[in-house]
Formats: sequence, C-alpha cells, structure tokens
Amino acid sequence: MDKSVFSYLDKKYRYLNNYIRTINKYLFTDPKRAIEQERNYVENLTQEIAKLEGYGLLNSMTQFERLRKLECEGVLNHNIQKSFHMVRVLETKAAFSDIRGQIEAALSINRNIHVITSWFVKSYIYPKYVIVSYNNPILQQGKVYAIDNDGIIDIMKKQHNDSLTEKNKLKDEVIMQNKNDKEIDSTEFFLDSIFN
Repeated sequence: MDKSVFSYLDKKYRYLNNYIRTINKYLFTDPKRAIEQERNYVENLTQEIAKLEGYGLLNSMTQFERLRKLECEGVLNHNIQKSFHMVRVLETKAAFSDIRGQIEAALSINRNIHVITSWFVKSYIYPKYVIVSYNNPILQQGKVYAIDNDGIIDIMKKQHNDSLTEKNKLKDEVIMQNKNDKEIDSTEFFLDSIFN
C-alpha cells in the first residue's frame, strides 16, 4: 500500500497504522491473518468516523449497522459505501477460498482500504491531501510466500485490469450523466424561450 496516506494517521490514529504494518507483513505469507487485520482496521476506522460525526453510540453496534447508519446520514459518499461493502463481501468470499483466493481477496481488500483511508484523511485529517492511485505491494526477493511469485503477479495483473475496467465503467457513467444533464438544460432553455 502507499505508505504516504497512512503516515497521516500517525499522530492521532497510530493504532490503525499498527494494523497496516501487520497487513503488509502477512499479505502474501499468511493472507488469512492479513484479512483478519484488514477487517479489524476497517471496523476501527468506521468507529473513528462515527465518533467524529457525533455518533459515538454506533460503536456498540455491528459493523453492518454502523455502516448503514453512516450511509443513511449521508456521511459516506457512493464510492466509499461501495468500498466498505466490497471489504465485507471479500472477507466472506475469502473464508471459503483456497490460498490463492485468499491472497486475491486480501489484495482487493487492500485496494479498498487505500480508497477508504484516502477519503478519511482528506475528509477528517488534512483537507489538502491529494489522493494518489493505489500501488500494488512489492514482492521481496528471497522471501517465501504462500504461493509462487508468478501466481501473485498474475493475481495483481488481473486486479489491475479489473480496476481499469471499473474506472472506464465509472467514466462512461459520468459521461452519460453529463449528457443527460445537458439534454435537460437544453430542454429547459427551449421551454424558457417559448414561454418567456
């Protein structure tokens, strides 16, 4: 993960950075343990968001209930809601996966954590923070991983391609929305010119 976004957590949220260190340590060697830490990180981050928004009582609720409340209150935008949802889905998927599937899930969760944390830093810690793209973790030479390096690289390539597909889909949605907005504006202009 890009360490720069997590460095903003050091002052007030150092304990969250400890999760990130553990995640990075076990991502390729013990993905099940990394996923547990990813879940803990996301749940604790959600609790911090609830506190900052004045919903401290949400901390006694389940993660699902907490997220639902934050969504209903408009705290989380669509992309962040989607990232939180993907973390939950991927955790469940990983529970029934082989080691390759667990690594794939851990990497996908990792990507979503980057998105969520970038939003958190920009929203609550440093509004001038410029969100940077996610970078896949770097494999270390001579280290023994749960699967071979080629398998990990294949997973990363697949996820990169999936990410590009998702970006293109989002871009198409924005273009379509802008087109619809322009059509509405031109219709309103036309009606105004007729009736005024």
